[in-house]
Amino acid sequence: MAISNAQTQSNLVTAQNQAILNNVNQVTPFGTVAYTQPGGPNTPFTETVSLSPQEQAIFNQGTANQAQALGIAGNQLTNVQNALNTPVTPVEPLATGVTAGPIQYGFNPGPGLQYGFAGGAPIQSQIGNADINQSVQNAANAAYAQAASRLDPQWTQNAEQQQAQLTAQGLNPNDAAFQNSMTLFNNARNDAYNQAALSAIGAGDAEQNTLFGQQAQQGQFANAAQAQGFAQNQAQANFANAAAAQQYAQNQGVAGFANAAQNQAFGQNAANANLYNAAAQQQFQDQAYAQQLPINEFDALMSSSQVQAPTSTPAQTQVQPTNVLGAYQLQQNAEQADYQSQLAAYDSGLNGLFGLGTAALKLIPGFP
Repeated sequence: MAISNAQTQSNLVTAQNQAILNNVNQVTPFGTVAYTQPGGPNTPFTETVSLSPQEQAIFNQGTANQAQALGIAGNQLTNVQNALNTPVTPVEPLATGVTAGPIQYGFNPGPGLQYGFAGGAPIQSQIGNADINQSVQNAANAAYAQAASRLDPQWTQNAEQQQAQLTAQGLNPNDAAFQNSMTLFNNARNDAYNQAALSAIGAGDAEQNTLFGQQAQQGQFANAAQAQGFAQNQAQANFANAAAAQQYAQNQGVAGFANAAQNQAFGQNAANANLYNAAAQQQFQDQAYAQQLPINEFDALMSSSQVQAPTSTPAQTQVQPTNVLGAYQLQQNAEQADYQSQLAAYDSGLNGLFGLGTAALKLIPGFP
């Protein structure tokens, strides 16, 4: 009990000291918070909140405004009651549909379109025949023959002169110099004949081009005539199709005009229905607004009448409970230790007496 009482007293002193340390006076731009013990030491603290002069003036003015708003709200209760007693009645049933007349979905498309026409005779796509090659060969042969008729007497005479000149120089046909000179002479004569052959080939090519151009002109003339006939047939088909398309467009225009008139009438009916519905909704909203206005004003005034008191958070101090069970356990342990000590001393005394008795018996004669 002495230990428990001492522990309780120590816990109380610790809690009081903690309260003194935690309850710190505060000074802020908005005011002060002070802690005092009006009952003296070891008594509860009193927290005092003081606003600055500016904040106090704002608080006083706000409280006065809230009190005035609360009075006005009380005067509005009659208007709120009247508004609640006035039911909001909707107008006649709203228009949900408009009359739509029959729409014209079809019309006479006119006679069938003409998609084909006569194409005329087959187009001539090839020119030339076997006679062109023969004509080219004849032209080349004629050109070469003409050139050869001039070259043959010239080179025959030149050959005789070349041989006479070499003989006059004392050269023998079997001499190397004689043979070399004749070789050069023969090469020059071959070159002349080759050039004549090339010229003859060019003459053949020119003849071929001339004949090809003539036949190409003939083919183009035949194709132009065929194209002219094709164009005339196509123009006739286009004219027939244009007439059918014009008739189709006229029929479509009649159907489109009928549908446009029907759509216009439908749109006018829909516009009238929408106007009626908009007017009915506006009337209902006006009635609802007239009923809600005094209620909203009353609610706003009541909301502004609530006063917010200044508050602070005092420091919380906890007192540690006394461990009474631990104190009793310490006492029980001490008593148990004392009992064990007495029991050990008693056992030691008994053992000593037993030892003395045994020693005395051994002194008796004949005792084993």
